[in-house]
Amino acid sequence: MDFNPFSPEFHADPYPAYAALRREAPVLRMDAANMAVVTRYDDVVQVLKSPNLFSSSAIGMQLRGRPTRTVINTDPPVHTELRGLVNRAFTPRMVADLEPRIREITTALLDRIVEDGETDLVRDLAVPLPVTVIAELLGVE
Repeated sequence: MDFNPFSPEFHADPYPAYAALRREAPVLRMDAANMAVVTRYDDVVQVLKSPNLFSSSAIGMQLRGRPTRTVINTDPPVHTELRGLVNRAFTPRMVADLEPRIREITTALLDRIVEDGETDLVRDLAVPLPVTVIAELLGVE
């Protein structure tokens, strides 16, 4: 099956491709990217619960030219340790304290969408909202 998750056509409307993958190639090997795409829910759950068989460490991430370990590209026990650090930073109280600012950012993003008269929710809300909140938490403008 021909599948290119980087194509403009895929980004314009990914849902037909996802449906075709689930139907025709629920596990698709992408040799060019050295990865597999798993598209059925039960299969994804199995992959996520089996780090001894399916490792995240192949996801190469670098910071300033050096390999970098993140929650995304590590397996237990390192993943568990990193996730614990993140969980401690985002306690229910911390999130509640952030709520007014998160609402303010969300309102500004939604106002921009209304002004434009159209939207791509991922591009215009789902990406900039968490990026902005996390950047502010880290002190980045």
